[in-house]
Amino acid sequence: KVTLDLNGNVGIGTTAPADLLHVYKGASGGAVHSWDVMALEDNDNAALSILTPATKSGAIFFSDTGGANGQIVYSHVTNAFSLAPNATTGTKMVIASDGNVYLGGSTVTSSAGGRLIFRSPSQLNGEQVGRIEWWNENGAGVMAKISCVREATALAPSALAFYTSANVDTASNSSEGSWTEKMRITSAGSVGIGTPTPVADLDICGADASKSPNIKLTGTAGDVSTTRLHLLAYDTDNSSINFDAYLNDAQTAWVSSDAGSNAQLKKTGDKFYINYDSGVAVDSTVLWNTGLTMDLTNGNVGIGTTAPNGDLQVKYGGSGYAFSILS
Repeated sequence: KVTLDLNGNVGIGTTAPADLLHVYKGASGGAVHSWDVMALEDNDNAALSILTPATKSGAIFFSDTGGANGQIVYSHVTNAFSLAPNATTGTKMVIASDGNVYLGGSTVTSSAGGRLIFRSPSQLNGEQVGRIEWWNENGAGVMAKISCVREATALAPSALAFYTSANVDTASNSSEGSWTEKMRITSAGSVGIGTPTPVADLDICGADASKSPNIKLTGTAGDVSTTRLHLLAYDTDNSSINFDAYLNDAQTAWVSSDAGSNAQLKKTGDKFYINYDSGVAVDSTVLWNTGLTMDLTNGNVGIGTTAPNGDLQVKYGGSGYAFSILS
């Protein structure tokens, strides 16, 4: 039955239409919105069907005085949804039949650029909304994820944090599994592996006290030219490899990472040094002593002296030399 009330509202299946057109099949218990022009109501699942031939598309258009400004289209040819927020600029997002989502164009080869934007709801520091997560097949928990981490309120400096999980079937992290952070790229560009607060461009920390950081360089079998470690100081002639010692954040002093001895291989200018210190407490300043020096201009080696004037020159604790080998 059809009802036309005194307000001009039309009801189909109801004598009390709540909108200009109210199609009623059962009481839902819900209320219409003030924006509504048409309401579809049922006391069960409800749907609106757009029926077209298999070679055509169904669409919803959003128009004003300027014409069709936005549209949602389903193509029965490609079995894909497309969204165009502006008819002039065209499609900006596509959900393809394979489940892939394309931003900026209709395919991955589209020339248009695309961005996926997550906006933070507040100035809270820490992990932000909009993380990327990979869940296992039955939804038990997170296998891996990437998050944006806000480091401070002012200026919103941020880092990228990378997490992996060894077990999704645990109650950890609100039953999302045992994911933990494994790597972080800070706003300064420093990379921390095993630490969220790297103090160097690359800072690698062992997972726990029983596991030390480990770097392995493996070249192609039989090709010795593919495995190399280079120290290239472009703006200063000063490079070093340090053992149980690190440069502090202010880059003003070397600090001991454990109690005991420290060692350093260092190139400065035209000299190569083997330096050492011992008896230094944890987090205390290392005062390097030079044990061996090589002059890179002539190959002279000095032990106990930083200015060897022969092929090999050894100096004892006093002012004299134990011996010299002169060419």
